Amino acid sequence: GDLVLTYDNERSIDMSSSKKLTYRWKGPYRVREVKNKNEYFIETLDGIAIDRSYAP
Repeated sequence: GDLVLTYDNERSIDMSSSKKLTYRWKGPYRVREVKNKNEYFIETLDGIAIDRSYAP
C-alpha cells in the first residue's frame, strides 16, 4: 500500500470567501486493492475500508 490523498469535491465547489483557503484534500489513505489500473480501493491508516472506488 502506497499512501494517497483524495480530492474533496464538496469543498472545491464552495468558493465562498471563507472557504477559499481551506484544504481540499482528505487523507492520507492506504491503497488496499487495484483493479484494471483504473479502479483503486483504499482504506484508512487504521485498516478501515472506504466503501467506494477511486480513479487515478
